[in-house]
Amino acid sequence: MPETIKELIAKVYTEAYNKGNLDLLDSIIATDYVRYQPPIPDIKGLQAYKNYVADARNAYSDLEFKIEATIAEGNISVARYTLHGRHTGSSPSIHAQPTGNRVVMPGCIVSQWEGGKITVDWVYNDFLGLLQQFGVYPLPGMFA
Repeated sequence: MPETIKELIAKVYTEAYNKGNLDLLDSIIATDYVRYQPPIPDIKGLQAYKNYVADARNAYSDLEFKIEATIAEGNISVARYTLHGRHTGSSPSIHAQPTGNRVVMPGCIVSQWEGGKITVDWVYNDFLGLLQQFGVYPLPGMFA
């Protein structure tokens, strides 16, 4: 029996983000994938997304995404999640020096699916709250 969209979403977070199994993404993310996550520049392509996940794992030790709720209907899914981790590394997408602070950031992702794979993500995170946990405020050029 094929996995449901909700099961695949859970795998992206529990296996790729939380455990670092980036090869899993080959079976769930389309090669021409696009991620819209303002104010971060768009991420285009499967390899760019794998790099993004690796960067997130490097920026936050003990990184853990918890899926709070998922909804899937037709070729659209929505997942509400919470990121937990310690800001111990630098990230190419957020130019803030590592603080060592424990952080929590809620977010929501709307995904479009085609042929059993995610083709487009629209991501909404509380970046202002995250920066406040870093002890900094958004400055020009902070987001790449």
